[in-house]
Amino acid sequence: MSMLLALWRAEFNAARHALRTDARTRITWMIAFIVNIGLGLWGGQQLLAQVYAWKLAGSRILQSHLWLLCLSIWGGISALAVISMLQRGFGTDEALLLMALPVPPAVRLRALYGVLFIKGVGNWVLLGALVLGVVLGLALGWQALPWLALALLGASVAVWCAMLVTLLVIRYVLPHIRRFLLVGLLCLLILAVVVLANHLLKAPILLPTTFVPPAPAWMSLLLLVWWLAAFSVLAESGGRLYLAAFHVMEGRPGTRTTITIPGVYAASRLFARQRSLTGALFVKGLLNQGRHVLTWLRIITALIYLAVFPLVQRFMIPYHIPHALLLVGFVSSVIILANIDNAVPYAISSEGSRLALYITAPLTFADFLIARLLVFLVPSLSVGLLATLGWGWWTDLSPLELALAVLAVLLMVTGVTALFVWGSAWDE
Repeated sequence: MSMLLALWRAEFNAARHALRTDARTRITWMIAFIVNIGLGLWGGQQLLAQVYAWKLAGSRILQSHLWLLCLSIWGGISALAVISMLQRGFGTDEALLLMALPVPPAVRLRALYGVLFIKGVGNWVLLGALVLGVVLGLALGWQALPWLALALLGASVAVWCAMLVTLLVIRYVLPHIRRFLLVGLLCLLILAVVVLANHLLKAPILLPTTFVPPAPAWMSLLLLVWWLAAFSVLAESGGRLYLAAFHVMEGRPGTRTTITIPGVYAASRLFARQRSLTGALFVKGLLNQGRHVLTWLRIITALIYLAVFPLVQRFMIPYHIPHALLLVGFVSSVIILANIDNAVPYAISSEGSRLALYITAPLTFADFLIARLLVFLVPSLSVGLLATLGWGWWTDLSPLELALAVLAVLLMVTGVTALFVWGSAWDE
């Protein structure tokens, strides 16, 4: 346990040192703090009104909706934990150092779990606990304690489950990625056909209505037992799984062949014909990023997030948000977050020695900035505008509303992407 506490203390001190010495880290934390405060105030006001309405509707309605709220929190924390796991569990200096330390596999997995909380989802868990505790405390009094414990314990278990699922996918799915990608695309196509047929035929979806959710106190106790078992008994096998998944990830860069996703080579040949800086950057990006499976996993994750818009729309019905506004905010947020995860804030500073070649070439620096922006902007707008058109047709928006939604997504994605891409020039 002393070794584990030392590893967690080292991660915490490293994060504190970066916050004190790195200007970019301070700016990032400041932006995140402002966003968290804004989301907390707005979400707390909206949630408080909803909890009072659920309370007036009866104890059964209140309990069922609080369960849905907890499940939503767990789902969001799980998604953030997967992203944080991919970013911090593999390929970084901290991950390499963690693998080199002479510690048991169980301690290594527990240390990674702490890293995900310290540098990953900890701020979101803290924000959710603060908002949920204040809202439920004002609305329910002491009855809020079991629900708050349920939400926090469920979030802790959700992070652990997200870690294990990510490790299982990397260990057993990643070596056969082409086969699983084809199967996944086929399943998504079948699901899209079924959903489209259901929408066109106006067929009702029958859901079970007799399910009675368990009491939060008993479920909290069950989650606590599960978390203790995962943190003690199951940690050894989970640590060995992490070691095997790490070896899989470290062994893949030795193969310099790109993943043959349909359309990559055709797009490369198309851009290669342009004989311009934009075309060259597009070809370089396609060939370089095509070697990394995490790039395609990020793309698939963004597409999955875009595909859950009907669930988000159904969840936001009580807030009476216009469909066009909700669509614009949802699509823009997913695309912008995907761009941030795809190293857009380091678009220029990541060029390294190639930047000197671009500057000394017979080109203006404005041409380079525009070309670098288009490399990130064209794929983002292609996916974002198609998603806006598709879900706009799904929600029965009028042609004028759909045109305004497309224009709003175009402006928001372009503005934020340009801010990050061109703002990365300050790193040089």
